Amino acid sequence: MITLDLMPPTRRARLRSTLDRTFLIADSATIIQSFRAEKKLYRPTEDVHSYLEGGLVMAAGQQIDDLLATLEQSVESGLAYFQGPGGQSKVMIGHWGPREILCHLVWWHQATVEGMESVAKGGAPYCIYASVDQMNARAVGRMAGRDVNQSGTYGVSLVDLARQWQERLVQAVRTISDLNTTVLVMGDGSKRSVQQRLETIAHHWNEHVTELQALSAA
Repeated sequence: MITLDLMPPTRRARLRSTLDRTFLIADSATIIQSFRAEKKLYRPTEDVHSYLEGGLVMAAGQQIDDLLATLEQSVESGLAYFQGPGGQSKVMIGHWGPREILCHLVWWHQATVEGMESVAKGGAPYCIYASVDQMNARAVGRMAGRDVNQSGTYGVSLVDLARQWQERLVQAVRTISDLNTTVLVMGDGSKRSVQQRLETIAHHWNEHVTELQALSAA
């Protein structure tokens, strides 16, 4: 088999440079087709596939790391609020105070994690058979009796529960190679991918905590 490393150094460097530039705007099939047309590609082409595949894996891994870092920052910032001023705040958003909002955030973490874990094992995404409003109301009901910061008769605190689900989420994401994989199906049949859920959860935490903090400061 002829590999990139066996090519003349100048030609190997030119090939790698061209691949790196083209990689940003085309998929591997397009690149290979282009090189064949220009007769610049050694055969067999498996070596170029391998080179490109390695680049794709590295890029996907970096994207996952970035998404998880953003999510981790959002969750920890939010939990710091709920453990601190949010735990004593009396502000309300509609019928919900900080505790109910945390219940709601924790439940969406749980649904997302269960969907990821199921898909990673070859199962189905987590399916929601009600409207978002209905599920939010049920989320608060499921967490009834749990304190924000203190463990008790009904189990660990909401803050500890959130951290448990966050840890499982990070582990679950690492088992799914394609960020476009569907892990959640909403009540209206629309689908949510791994990437969409990571982005939405991070935004969701930031949005709620920012609103609560603004109300407290008013």
